[in-house]
Amino acid sequence: MNIRRAARELALLTLSQLQGHFDPNRPPELSELLWRAANMLSGEAREKLSNGMASLARIEAALSLLQEEEEMEPDAVAELLRLANLTQEEALREPLEQAAIVFWRKAKERETEHILRLNLQRRLLEQLASTREELQEAAEQVAAALEWPTIVALSKTDEVRDFAFKQIKNYLNNAKEIDRMLDQAAKNWSIDRMASIDRDILRLALGELLHDPSIPVEVAINEAVELAKRYSTDDSSKFVNGVLSFFAADAISLRS
Repeated sequence: MNIRRAARELALLTLSQLQGHFDPNRPPELSELLWRAANMLSGEAREKLSNGMASLARIEAALSLLQEEEEMEPDAVAELLRLANLTQEEALREPLEQAAIVFWRKAKERETEHILRLNLQRRLLEQLASTREELQEAAEQVAAALEWPTIVALSKTDEVRDFAFKQIKNYLNNAKEIDRMLDQAAKNWSIDRMASIDRDILRLALGELLHDPSIPVEVAINEAVELAKRYSTDDSSKFVNGVLSFFAADAISLRS
């Protein structure tokens, strides 16, 4: 991993924790940034693991209920009606017919229940797939947190810290302007509705596009997309690319 990519990741993972107590004249120590990055990653991983385990518990409970249901004899209604027609005793015919009606209603309920059960099974399979993805993301975040000390140790630490701080500064010093622009560009997705990691990727990248002309436009956009792939989802990477491409022309004109 190159120095600037490591720095961008560090800036992303610490941005939310530095807002509110940011001193533009005092860059934080690298150890502080590393601690905050690891804390952010582990917090996200814990939340995803907790949600995933809760989802698995709900799915297990629902599957247990489905397995406990007793099957109904399919010929019960027909047999009762046959006996009612055959019997010569009025006293027996009426109870048999009433029993047949009860069984018929139960059979109809069972038919409806069968459809509901199939729908429930389909939803449970969908939930299992979603939960698997959630747990996979949590595992990847845990792995990323474990990688961080090694990544930065192998980089030139002062350069990593300084570039990360520059990224954070570009956004926080221009936060209102950047958030307003993102609100306009991200159609149907206000800043508040975005996933927090996607929002911070866009904030840092737009700060870089508009306030750091030394970075080529295509590099800034590509690096943001790679961050989304690493810390979010494929859909997020497409979303990030689309939003930032909206500002590419303005960024190019600033550089010229």
